[in-house]
Amino acid sequence: MARNFVFCGGQTPTSTVFKVDIATMLKDAESDDYGILQEYLYATVRALTSVGDYIYCGGTNSPENRIWQIDKSDMSYINRSADYSGHIQALTNDGTYIYCGGSSPYEVWKIDPADMSKIDSILYNSYIFALDYDGTYIYCGGQGARVWKIDPTDMSKVDESASYGGRIHVLVNDGTHIYCAGADTDRVYKIRISDMVKVDQSADYGTTIRGLTVFDGYVYCGGDGGGATIWKIDISDMSKVDESDAYGGSIYGLDNDGTNLFCVGSTTKELWKIDVSDMSKVSALAYGAHMACVLVALAPTVGYDYPIYPVIFPLET
Repeated sequence: MARNFVFCGGQTPTSTVFKVDIATMLKDAESDDYGILQEYLYATVRALTSVGDYIYCGGTNSPENRIWQIDKSDMSYINRSADYSGHIQALTNDGTYIYCGGSSPYEVWKIDPADMSKIDSILYNSYIFALDYDGTYIYCGGQGARVWKIDPTDMSKVDESASYGGRIHVLVNDGTHIYCAGADTDRVYKIRISDMVKVDQSADYGTTIRGLTVFDGYVYCGGDGGGATIWKIDISDMSKVDESDAYGGSIYGLDNDGTNLFCVGSTTKELWKIDVSDMSKVSALAYGAHMACVLVALAPTVGYDYPIYPVIFPLET
């Protein structure tokens, strides 16, 4: 039987990427400590993406901040990028190349996974917290409070949104619209991809939103606070239709497998699996430290070609 996995990561004392079987919610494998090559004791895995047979992670592991390439099968370290020179907060991919962004130098880097070399970049001019890809364009958001639409072929900016009004921490898309959320405004904005115009927004979540995912007509968000819940929002009118129980700490990451939500965060330090039909917690797995990121990878049927987006995990039997 094909196996589906969710990957998650966080901070010291763990600082590893867990590979977790979605069906059983048991840890299948674990990467090396993200800080081990620098012998740095306070590393944090802040971002994950995946292409083909590899997981890519980035974060904070001063004095160097690099993207790691990890073999999905056994979670062994393979290679790493050059030093980004700042904290890596966001990762995405276009099926061929890896894109990363973060603190100074405030650039989106385009990286060739064949040798993990940087081949191009674009300056965003402020701290980058979020990246996403819709099959054609890269989207970038951060301290600059605007979503940039970037052509990955030459890394040029082709358009941008109006100001969100605060830091943009998360971006997701459904192929027609970009959904962004973050600090100060504390709402989920719905932005039309064709012209980057905001067409709607959610109610005020009440605090900074740090986790976001979208599927099947709904966008889900979560954020700061000990009583943080996940909101289920109908994208047709951006109204809240349901919410989960309180996570018990801040929610820092959300993803989905088309049936369940997966969330990670602080204080509780667990990976939660949530049934979207009633927003109830199905099961949980302890990580042992604050968690910052989560990524679902689904197994295709035999003979399936990798799509560009979303990223698909290779078949295991």
